[in-house]
Amino acid sequence: MYEVFPGWVVERAIPQEVVGGLLNGQMVLSGGVVRWAAGMSNGGQIVRHLLPVGGELAQVSSLLAPTTGSNLLLRLISGGIAPYQAPPVMTQQILSLATQTLSLSGLGVVATGMSFKLLSDKLDKLNAQVGKILDLLKAQNRAKLNARLQELRDLDAHSTESHRRTLLARIVPDLNELYHLYAEQLASIKKREDFAAMEELFSITAIARAHAYAEFDIKSGKASSVFAEALEHWTEQSRRVARDTLLSTNPQRFLYSDFADSISTMMLIDWMDFAHGEQKGLVWIDELREKLVPQSSPVNVNMEAISRLNPFSGNPPHEKDTVVPLMQRLVQRQAVFDTYVEQYAMLEGMGLTPSTMQAQLAQVPASDTSDGFVILKRKQQAR
Repeated sequence: MYEVFPGWVVERAIPQEVVGGLLNGQMVLSGGVVRWAAGMSNGGQIVRHLLPVGGELAQVSSLLAPTTGSNLLLRLISGGIAPYQAPPVMTQQILSLATQTLSLSGLGVVATGMSFKLLSDKLDKLNAQVGKILDLLKAQNRAKLNARLQELRDLDAHSTESHRRTLLARIVPDLNELYHLYAEQLASIKKREDFAAMEELFSITAIARAHAYAEFDIKSGKASSVFAEALEHWTEQSRRVARDTLLSTNPQRFLYSDFADSISTMMLIDWMDFAHGEQKGLVWIDELREKLVPQSSPVNVNMEAISRLNPFSGNPPHEKDTVVPLMQRLVQRQAVFDTYVEQYAMLEGMGLTPSTMQAQLAQVPASDTSDGFVILKRKQQAR
């Protein structure tokens, strides 16, 4: 264990006391951050940062892949993973969950590894996939965002600090304007298809805005504060659509066998926690079971009336292709966005820009990384 970043030390594995805290619920793994759980005396405080050494991570093929979140013990068991193993093995399992959360969020990269090139590529991909939906938005505003991302994309090629500052100072006002425009539009959308496209556009803009502040003046603290503001708005609107449109009035339909191959119990718990802003865990499953129509009914019951109360509405194959991926993306994206806020705050404390931090991460010897991650612990915590 040694210091290579100001105020932080590198660990080669997640120590047993942290693994134990995650398994007993005293700590929570969320995205790329381990923190003390709410309700603890130091609830919310960062315990470890898990930072990928490389850039964008490989995509996970299955939506059923275990992810980060509360109840780590249940997550591991439900994923067929033995929870009590040696620290190096548990480190590997925990980092695998962090990787899968990053992938399923649709972002694939943390704040320290984000670049304007990646954001530009994501916008190009979004325009190609959902161009008709994006026609709902003003074309000139989309063009302005694309132009600003292209300019920022070239930022890495310019070595002089003065040129970087001049470029960013000119672009940030436009990003602020676009951010507020898309924030207003995100709040007005109810349809699933429109929201999926608008949420992606808002996310790209919010990240670009915060990342520009991070590269422009990391010591000002603006990057973490503006992204925390964006996360608050994103969570409110994403939770609204998840609750009212995606889950709707009959989330119990996802308990039926039609969805057994595409939604795990842990996924459904995460969905309910996210949509309602409450951490109920397995209690959600009992509440949903109470809403199911009984399979057996008295002979004198009007079965036609019963059928009208059947909570299963919609087309299972269609929802598997639309509702399930979007719900999973939103739930995992919240964890990753929370990680962004904490990573920007960490960078502000170090006085390092994201691009500088990523370059330094790449210099950490392979022998001091774990499965492509660097594990950071506050120096004050070192014993």
